[in-house]
Amino acid sequence: MTRTRHRKFSVLQGIRSTSATSQRASQLSNAWAVGRGDDVDQQDLSSIGIHVDGRGSLSRDGFALALIFNELAHGVVLAAGDGRVISANPAAIEEFRKQKALLLRDGVVCGPDSRQGAKLSQALRSAREGKRTLITLGNREPERLIVLAIPVPRSSTARTVDCVALFLSRGSVCENLMLASFACAHRLTYMEVEVLTMLCQDLTGPQIASRLNIQVSTVRTHIRSLCCKTRSSSVRALVSTIAMLPPLRGRAAVDKLQ
Repeated sequence: MTRTRHRKFSVLQGIRSTSATSQRASQLSNAWAVGRGDDVDQQDLSSIGIHVDGRGSLSRDGFALALIFNELAHGVVLAAGDGRVISANPAAIEEFRKQKALLLRDGVVCGPDSRQGAKLSQALRSAREGKRTLITLGNREPERLIVLAIPVPRSSTARTVDCVALFLSRGSVCENLMLASFACAHRLTYMEVEVLTMLCQDLTGPQIASRLNIQVSTVRTHIRSLCCKTRSSSVRALVSTIAMLPPLRGRAAVDKLQ
């Protein structure tokens, strides 16, 4: 089957993907059909990321915006009107790799089944009409993904929408990098960080004690210490603070805490 190469599209003003997205033209008519169940195309995944290693033709501002785009803990997908993925950040690519709520088949984004695929298709159609749409994908609660589809016009005066941006919900209350930064800022101990991580997972005191193999009273001591060090009035207030931290994921192999 013949593969065609597509021109490079802008993600934001000045951001351009350094590799073209491949597609099978004869399969675009079934863009929103359920995936065939085969493994996700690794070539598709490698071709939709924004490369910021300096070999591309990004402007200085575009390079900076690309870095920020890749740092976001929220997945962001830029798609054409037919669902063909133009670009995606690492958080979105991770969602594609899971093959749970959001799938990538032959370079086209789709839902896990026909019903949810139709829902996603409708959200894209609404975005092309200039409307924002919030939908939920996924069959089971741990796999559910909230997706906001917004129109991306070519310019501020354009009357037509060429692309649609899909903003994905985060998989957890807080990413490890931001949690580690928060812990350093408040001088939390290793065990306090462990307890805080499980509190953010909505675990109870006894459940935390069981997982850490410690007494419930010890967990309560850690919680009191956490609230004191962070000046939080309650566990709910503490978790709320964590949830409001900047949604950044960082690059684990590069980022170092100062």
